[in-house]
Amino acid sequence: MFAELKKKKYQLDRGEAERILTQGVYGVLCLLGENDYCYGVPLHHVYLDGSIYFHCAPKGWKLDAAKHHPRVCYTVVDQNLKILEGKQDTRYSSACAFGVISPVEDGEEKKKALRAIIGKYDPVSKDWIEEYVQGSMPVSVWKVKVEHIEGKSSFLEKDV
Repeated sequence: MFAELKKKKYQLDRGEAERILTQGVYGVLCLLGENDYCYGVPLHHVYLDGSIYFHCAPKGWKLDAAKHHPRVCYTVVDQNLKILEGKQDTRYSSACAFGVISPVEDGEEKKKALRAIIGKYDPVSKDWIEEYVQGSMPVSVWKVKVEHIEGKSSFLEKDV
């Protein structure tokens, strides 16, 4: 179903790919819209229980595309980038997760996801988030249930 990585020597195991997803600051969600144009949108995320969660406005093109074609790809590039000066090359690590996107309808799951997102990006606001999740939570929370994940790292070249 998924193409094999061409440079096997760069392939990471699932645990390393999940580490990149977990620690990544942001990723790019890739969708296919109703007009058959691809749409890649950068998002903050949290990887939790085998799913990627993000929050957003309740309406928009991203959500329209997700409803139209729920199979998506989410890509995260590790912040550790090495430019090999004079060698016309770089070293980096990345993870791609493929799955099905859907809105989070369950209130408890939505609270858990929002707590995790705020905890990752603004841990100082833990008191505020408890107030927020007890209210109306006027944001939409979506998840990508990961079906396949792969990671690669050119650092495995071991020349840096």
